[in-house]
Amino acid sequence: MAILKYSCNTYGDETKNGKDVITRVLEYILDCNKTRPELTGCVGVVRTCIPYMSNQFRAIQKLYKRNPDEKIVHLIVSFPELFDICEGVVIKEIADKTANTIGKEFQVVYAVHTDKIEKHIHFVINSVNFLNGKEYSKTVSNLKQYYIDIFNMAYIKHGMHPGPFMYSL
Repeated sequence: MAILKYSCNTYGDETKNGKDVITRVLEYILDCNKTRPELTGCVGVVRTCIPYMSNQFRAIQKLYKRNPDEKIVHLIVSFPELFDICEGVVIKEIADKTANTIGKEFQVVYAVHTDKIEKHIHFVINSVNFLNGKEYSKTVSNLKQYYIDIFNMAYIKHGMHPGPFMYSL
């Protein structure tokens, strides 16, 4: 049985140690002790240094004259221990598909973390839509079916039996 854990955290405009929340969360998810460069990616953001990527998020917020209470959405999707196929390659496929879907409207940076037994993906999403300036409003129920479909596809593609799923949302 697969266990899909999903959590979604939002962050305001807090600054700690001279760093804004966007920079701090990007530094955390891209930490080389937690992931490898080939297991990271971004959509709608030019992959450069972390401060520059943070500035790209802020530029969209400034372009639309938005100062949202929640600057970013931090989405975490974790996988059962047995889902570690090919050193995170399947999980990277899921991360790519998710980022490309979200990235049609929002900037997103992601990383597959392999530092724990239970592999997981971190997505950092700009809370402002780069097409129209609206704020991110996906709910857990919106994403639940999406992940069922992606998990089933990944299981079938790699010769495993899909579902049933348990959710921790």
